[in-house]
Amino acid sequence: MTATDRAGQRSWDWHWYGVAGPASVVVPAVFLRALRLAQWQVSHPVIVPDDGSPGGGNMGSVVAVPILGLALLAGLVIPVLWGAAAVRARTGRTVGTLPTITIVLQGVGLLFAFAAARALPHGLPWGAALVASGLLAVAAVRVPRRPGRTAAVQ
Repeated sequence: MTATDRAGQRSWDWHWYGVAGPASVVVPAVFLRALRLAQWQVSHPVIVPDDGSPGGGNMGSVVAVPILGLALLAGLVIPVLWGAAAVRARTGRTVGTLPTITIVLQGVGLLFAFAAARALPHGLPWGAALVASGLLAVAAVRVPRRPGRTAAVQ
């Protein structure tokens, strides 16, 4: 078998993983937008005259800032894992369970990101982008594989 034949039979999964990676960037983007909004609300408090509680009406935002910061960092792992799966599939190495692990992490991230997106102003486009990202991830894992040999099997 020549090198051209092997390149023609190489797995095309890396295309799907390569699309799912940039699409999954919407998860940390939602957390970043929510973090910036919460930080702005902490920096510009709304004073309620009869509210004597510590932190006033901004206590929810004060608590949300570190939580959203951690969620943002955790969400950055998802595009990196999709990129690693794309690179491994492109070079012909076995991907194993990496796409499955990545889609499970992305699903958990989507649950939290969807709740954060609903709290944002103009949250409908963010929610639609999250749903599209999830559908692309499912398509990347469930895409029908081409029959035949791959570059890993010679």
